[in-house]
Amino acid sequence: MPIIDLFAGGKFKETIQQFCDTMQLQARELDDEHALLVFDMDSGRQQYLYLERMDDLVELSVQSMMIFDGPETLPHELSSMLLQRNTENVYGCWCIEETTDGLVYTCMHTVETARLDLEVFKTLAGELVSEVEEVEAILLELGKNGGLEEDEEDDDWDEEEDGEWLEEDDEEEGMDGTGGGVDGKD
Repeated sequence: MPIIDLFAGGKFKETIQQFCDTMQLQARELDDEHALLVFDMDSGRQQYLYLERMDDLVELSVQSMMIFDGPETLPHELSSMLLQRNTENVYGCWCIEETTDGLVYTCMHTVETARLDLEVFKTLAGELVSEVEEVEAILLELGKNGGLEEDEEDDDWDEEEDGEWLEEDDEEEGMDGTGGGVDGKD
C-alpha cells in the first residue's frame, strides 16, 4: 500500500487544520509553514505545540516553561536528567533551543511529511506535550521543596541567578516571547 503524503502540494495549513478539527485543538497561529497549537492539560495549564515545515519534514516541538540567559546559567542537574530521559523516550528528545529571549529546554521530534498522518500526529503531539508537562510538574515540585541542587557549592537552584520561570502571563505572548508570532522563532 503506497504512502499518501497529506502535506503534498502545499497543503500544510489545510492538513494541520483538519488535524485540529478532528482533535478539537485550538490553532493559535497557522500558515503554510508554521503552526502553534494549544493543548489544555489536566493540570489546568496549557502546553503549546509548535510545528515547522522544512521541505519534506515537519518539526514538532514543545518548549518548557524555563528560559535561561546563557549556557553558564543552565542547571547541570536538570540537563543530566533530561539527557537520561532521552534514552528512555521513544518519541521526542530534549534539547536546548536558542530563542530571542534566551535558552529554553525543548522537547522535539522530526518526522517525514509522507509518514505524518492523523494517528502519527496524535501520538507525537500527545507524547511531546505529556513529556513536557511531566517534567514541568517535577520542576514545580522541586521548586516548592527548595529547588534543584546544581553542585556542592550551590545547594539551591536560584531562579534569580540561574534563570527565570516563565510566568503564566508570558504564555499569552507566544512560544518564543515575541508577542505571539511564529516568525520570531530562531
